[in-house]
Amino acid sequence: MVLSQITWELRDPETRFAVLLDLANTFSRAPRRSWGYPAEAIELGRQLMPIVTGGAAGPSLPWALARWYSTVGRLPELTSTHNQLKSPDDLEFAEGVVVIYTENQHCTVWGIPVETLDQDDPPIVFADRGRWRHEADSVSSFALTVGLSELCLHGGRFKCSGNMDASALATLRSTLRLAPVAPLRWSAPERDAFFLVDDKFVLLVEQEFLYVAGLDDEVAEYLDELAAPGRISWSSWPRAVRV
Repeated sequence: MVLSQITWELRDPETRFAVLLDLANTFSRAPRRSWGYPAEAIELGRQLMPIVTGGAAGPSLPWALARWYSTVGRLPELTSTHNQLKSPDDLEFAEGVVVIYTENQHCTVWGIPVETLDQDDPPIVFADRGRWRHEADSVSSFALTVGLSELCLHGGRFKCSGNMDASALATLRSTLRLAPVAPLRWSAPERDAFFLVDDKFVLLVEQEFLYVAGLDDEVAEYLDELAAPGRISWSSWPRAVRV
């Protein structure tokens, strides 16, 4: 995969899941058979839905959620490095929302409003100070946000992270391609956060911090050159990531 492909037009759900598969192919060394949940596990999640929701929904899962599970639902690099995509048989129900993804310290959760479960690709909301707020227009777009977020925190094959000065941030932002994928809105929706891509890495910017999933052990030096005359202070130097 050429990483610039994630600057494709991503409005189509099938394209979003194809990009997730490409990211898995590019960054993961895990065997392909381990990436997704088997059909019987997804069917169990479907059949459990009336129990999970206390009868508020029938035995069904949205198409996009089932597709996410079958595509890369068990691949930690794209689903559970930092936060956690819940398994099909471990979905929860809270205040009218089917919870599918949880923050690592349980500070918030993300889910599907029960009244939208009959949609193929329903919206996603997250819990914020006692209320539910809009996160994404669809499960498939949320899956891509989660995939890139988890990948950058995981590090792919070579992981590094640090912080940068304003000059480095401005230079990288003007030099690299901006991925048309929104970072997670929690915990501060208005913060300066975005994904940048190159043929050698995917990079998550969170204000002055950066988290990099790289394809070789020279990714930090390469970013230092791209960011000049700005400076990056590395807190985690590139290292091979165990699988």
